Amino acid sequence: MKKIVVDEDRCICCGACFTTDPDHFTLGDNNKSTVISNENLDSSNLQNAIEFCPTAAISIVEVENAEGNETKAKDNCESKENCQCHNDCEETEECCCHKECDGNCNGEEAN
Repeated sequence: MKKIVVDEDRCICCGACFTTDPDHFTLGDNNKSTVISNENLDSSNLQNAIEFCPTAAISIVEVENAEGNETKAKDNCESKENCQCHNDCEETEECCCHKECDGNCNGEEAN
């Protein structure tokens, strides 16, 4: 399964994504781009939003499930920049990798 990820550390809230693709993005409460849908990931508007992002804050990542997210985070976590999930994850069953990823990125055991 694939999903859209917005790296909040990179997002400068220029509005390019939610202007280009309001079906997938909106302005979040944190004044950053927020993903509102992971449907139709092949849409041309989504591809344009990813391309037009001036800070390359948007990506589409492959995830299997919550456990798969944790594994992917650990496997790809050589630096904070490679943590594909730590910024978009809330502590939910669907995406709980940020603690794993942040801990591994910092060279520490995750909580």
